[in-house]
Amino acid sequence: MREEQKIDYGSIHIHKRALADIVASVVQETEGMSLAADHLGQRFLKLFAPQKNFAIDVKIDRDNEVSVEARVCARLGINIPEASRYLQEAIRDTVERMTDIQLKDIHINIQGIKGGIEQ
Repeated sequence: MREEQKIDYGSIHIHKRALADIVASVVQETEGMSLAADHLGQRFLKLFAPQKNFAIDVKIDRDNEVSVEARVCARLGINIPEASRYLQEAIRDTVERMTDIQLKDIHINIQGIKGGIEQ
């Protein structure tokens, strides 16, 4: 058998903001779900950090395990537990595929319900 050769070119660092951007894109692509709106204080802070996404919180614990909390709004009429489980799976799959990071926890926090047809 032939052994696989591995070449180490250095290290790769993925910023928490990049993970938050990945999660935000998954939420936006999920039917019936959208990111929760920023409150007034967060809108003010966006003047100084426009790229910050306040609806997504990425935490790294002492054991370097990554957890994600997404604050979202659900569309009126969807099955919230089913849609939330689907969103958790989609976030886990996308983050693992794109970054090779295993997520410890994925918390979906439903902040509100949006009525009518999603735009």
